[in-house]
Amino acid sequence: MIGGMVKTFPNILLIGASHGNELLGPKLFSYLLQHRKEVLEYVDMLIGNPRAFAARKRYIESDINRSYNTALDTYESRRADYIKNYIAVNKPDLVIDFHTTTAIQPNCLITSTINDGETRRYLRASHIDRIIVVCPLHDITEVAPHFVAYEIPNANINTALLDTICDDIMRFVRSEVASNNKIVYQMQGKIATDHKGILSSKDNFVYQKDLHYTPSFIGEKAYKENGTYIGFMLSEPREISL
Repeated sequence: MIGGMVKTFPNILLIGASHGNELLGPKLFSYLLQHRKEVLEYVDMLIGNPRAFAARKRYIESDINRSYNTALDTYESRRADYIKNYIAVNKPDLVIDFHTTTAIQPNCLITSTINDGETRRYLRASHIDRIIVVCPLHDITEVAPHFVAYEIPNANINTALLDTICDDIMRFVRSEVASNNKIVYQMQGKIATDHKGILSSKDNFVYQKDLHYTPSFIGEKAYKENGTYIGFMLSEPREISL
């Protein structure tokens, strides 16, 4: 109690393994429990797709990040409904989702808007300087009003990164800033499979003037297996100050 008022702390929902073979979230949860227990006061931790995580598969019946607010009747759509209801009931100040990629690319943060106050506060608190603003695709951005996701190449995951993510979270809690200056990409659409012969993994996040977009996630096996696209079109990067 401070000055007759109850002191409140940020309530942050951390979601890991929305795709069961992406292990950044579970590794971070283990690291928090073993090495950064001071963070636990401010977070709840949730495995997004328990069955897929147990099987180390991307999903069981449908991609959970294409299963929100749909007419699907799959394990993932039911799990998406559970997460949607969890967010509605608990009203976290921020939802952070943890993803990995097989593509060769920089570490990125993903959100659906840079205009939401809590989201901007986390973007400022994070050490990561690249932000992708996505269009909703029946994904978690449709049900989490204050949302950020990490997208980290598998090769970049180590204890130093996990510790730095913990620092990001604590800076958000304390309203501290790592950097106001960020590089922003706006999602413009999907890269069709017939572009496969034109682009390669080395083209990720390098603006292609002839194509008028920045290719991203090229080489991501999950998108190739989808059969309809092999990555995402992003705008030419722009520098902003938050």
